[in-house]
Amino acid sequence: MDVSSFSYPASLVRRNPPANLLPGDEMCFIHELVRCFAAESVLNLRDVVVSGDGLCVVGQWGLPSPALVPPSLATPLRQRIKVAALVTRRVLRAVPATRCERVDRAILLTDAYFDGFFHWFGDVLPKVEALRQCLADVHDHTILMPASRHAAYVSESLAAFGLSCKVIPFGNAVLVERLCFIPRLSPTGNYRPELMRGIRAVMREKFAGPEAGIRLYVSRKEAPKRRLLNEPALESMLAGHGFTCVCMERLPFAEQVSLASRCEVLTGLHGAGLTHMLWARRNALVLEI
Repeated sequence: MDVSSFSYPASLVRRNPPANLLPGDEMCFIHELVRCFAAESVLNLRDVVVSGDGLCVVGQWGLPSPALVPPSLATPLRQRIKVAALVTRRVLRAVPATRCERVDRAILLTDAYFDGFFHWFGDVLPKVEALRQCLADVHDHTILMPASRHAAYVSESLAAFGLSCKVIPFGNAVLVERLCFIPRLSPTGNYRPELMRGIRAVMREKFAGPEAGIRLYVSRKEAPKRRLLNEPALESMLAGHGFTCVCMERLPFAEQVSLASRCEVLTGLHGAGLTHMLWARRNALVLEI
């Protein structure tokens, strides 16, 4: 299948309620027990400028695409300046675009609301798995990754699929003649089980560690927000129960997956670190604080 004709079918997902659901708490979960995900198809765009901060300008007249304008540029002044600069480059052909490279065919996976570790694996990488499951031929397209969206785990997880991306530096832009934008396949924070199982299989095959089970506590002490005030006392208590305490952001991505793949118990504060439950051993226990 050519990427330009990619589509993913609608699906109905049925989920079991939590085993320890208390009477009166049903309304917290009932709306998620049955979910219908709509069919999604690639959006084929022509003549698109993609900048290093994630802004996309589409078409001959340089109209910004609302779905592709990142929230970091949501303030009127900053957004208008960025859009005006790209529109000027696009419309006034006589003025050459500064550091603007040309690409014939490209794929854009990220959208306006992608940001961070959890959303990469929950929202964006499922698109790659869907392309793989549909046998889409992506190797004659360049996968674009604005610098504002790029991190080491992005490149390393794409490499597990046998793919690489072209990072667009801040201050630079790429003019794409034919751009395939892959839309989100499920609402953020939700998921299609078959895609998550596929991502899990690829990462575990590439990075999984020894079978010996471990207990892992994922710390947020280096996160900019939502940290535990009494974490030293908690770590001391958990160590007495055989837990290894780790800050995942200090480790290469391959080592993060290797550690998590050995987990029989994974615990941590609500946050992106618990995304690693994806790689944990089957029937592992997850404790969210």
